[in-house]
Amino acid sequence: MCCPTVIDFVRRELTADEVKGASVLEVGSYDVNGSVRPYVERLHPRRYLGVDAEMGPSVDRVVDCEKLTIEVAGKWDVVISTEMLEHVRDWQTCMEQLALIVKPGGLLLITTRSPGFGYHPFPEDHWRFHCR
Repeated sequence: MCCPTVIDFVRRELTADEVKGASVLEVGSYDVNGSVRPYVERLHPRRYLGVDAEMGPSVDRVVDCEKLTIEVAGKWDVVISTEMLEHVRDWQTCMEQLALIVKPGGLLLITTRSPGFGYHPFPEDHWRFHCR
């Protein structure tokens, strides 16, 4: 789930050098209102896998983010998760799994909602994250 500002952020921050020939895992890839996938795929990754809690547009496989190390075993060069963490009950476990699934020296790119963004239960909405 992505809004245009998130897609623009990924375009600014994720480079062809980081993606070309890389294995890319997108966690929370269900395309509700936009997706980073078309941009990332234009950068020619070796492999791209989109996972989410349910099947839908841009989802290749249903995977529980709390079980990434089991369900998509192996290490990934680039792991992307945009606007997903506020939708899971146990975001701490998901964060731990995201960190464990990325290769040492790899790239973990995460965005999530902060205070001020409205409640959007698709499928659930639990959290807002603050910087301190």
